[in-house]
This record gives sequence, structure tokens and C-alpha cells, in this order.
Amino acid sequence: MKAAYPGKKISTLEINPSGFTIGNAEYIDSICFFASYLYKFINQDGKISIKSIKFYDTFTFRVSRLLDLLFGKYFGKNLFIIARKN
Repeated sequence: MKAAYPGKKISTLEINPSGFTIGNAEYIDSICFFASYLYKFINQDGKISIKSIKFYDTFTFRVSRLLDLLFGKYFGKNLFIIARKN
């Protein structure tokens, strides 16, 4: 499987020897990919408050899911893999 980002290719290659066939692999949570770096830049200690998590889950995550349709092949915070056991 050719991947746009090497990390995606490495992750899917680790699953193949385990007796699984990859059906689909894509990144998810594309906004959080950038938001996590921005948050660390703004908040130097990197601690996340409950208020920040609630805000993200309530508002930002929904927008991120829509953007995943456009950017899910290229980047994201998490990798979502659909695999079938051989």
C-alpha cells in the first residue's frame, strides 16, 4: 500500500505480518493534528484542561470529521485502519 506519509505505510506494514489484510487505512482528526502543536506552543506546559477538552469535543471535532473527508489521505492525529484476519 502506497502512503502519502511514511508513518501510515509503516503502521500498515506492521499489521500485515500479524495475519491481517488491510482493507482501508486513513488518517482521522485532521484539525487536532495542528491543534495539538498550537496548544503546546500557547500553553508551554502542555497540560490540557477539562474545559479545553469539552470545547474541542463539542465544536471542533465535528468540523474535523468533515475536513477528514478532504485531508484523511494525507494527515491526521490518528490512523484508522480497517483490516480483515486472514
